[in-house]
Amino acid sequence: VGFLALWKATPPKLTAALTCCLAPALVSCLINGQDVFFLLLWIGLAARLLALNRPVATGLVLSLCLQKYHLFALAPLWIVGQRRWRAGVGVCAGAAGLLALSFVGAGWSWPVEYFRVLSAPAIHPSVELMPNIHGLASMDGFSFGFEVLLVTLVAAAVWYVCRHGSEDYAMCAALAGGLLVSRHAYPADASLLIPVAAILLHKSSFQPTRILTFICIFPMTHALFTRGVFPFDHLLHLSLLGMIAAMLIEVRRFPNP
Repeated sequence: VGFLALWKATPPKLTAALTCCLAPALVSCLINGQDVFFLLLWIGLAARLLALNRPVATGLVLSLCLQKYHLFALAPLWIVGQRRWRAGVGVCAGAAGLLALSFVGAGWSWPVEYFRVLSAPAIHPSVELMPNIHGLASMDGFSFGFEVLLVTLVAAAVWYVCRHGSEDYAMCAALAGGLLVSRHAYPADASLLIPVAAILLHKSSFQPTRILTFICIFPMTHALFTRGVFPFDHLLHLSLLGMIAAMLIEVRRFPNP
């Protein structure tokens, strides 16, 4: 509700609301008790502050997304590609504050303890259910080199969109690309595609972009993926990769969409 209340007028709130109703990832958040709802709230607030031309405040709010920093690995490309230097200052200031609070609350040894938790295999179960390149590579037994190649190509495509596309398209590319290149993500984390879908379904005039975006949030796509229904168990991965590629083509064909 907070995300929808904060969402900017373009695309309309109705489009964003319908996208929320369509996205099964939100149901997964509720069932599994995930905190991705907060990420949507921060994204909605940051988008509103950016529309009000308050870049430093935008960056401060975006720093709260460090709760799942691995999903925002490509966010720096948005800052640099769009030359959002003041927003970058806000992100750095917010990150420094959060780190300081972490040391105050958990002591000087928390980074070592945190790394030990991250290294435990128990927090990375069912890798084949990860809606990212790491999950795709694990299902088909691809080499680590192939995974690195795909990650590099996605990062390059996101950089191009951030550098040459509009503000909205840059945000969409950074969010979708961040999900793809993350090493730890599960179906609930695909909730980050909600603002992406709301923007692209409303603003894109390139049919492949619209079709692939719809497939990414279509409930049946997630049902086939989570149940490993062959040959549709790769549909979500391929649609996400295709959506990034379609955005790249659209930005090249229609500058600043």
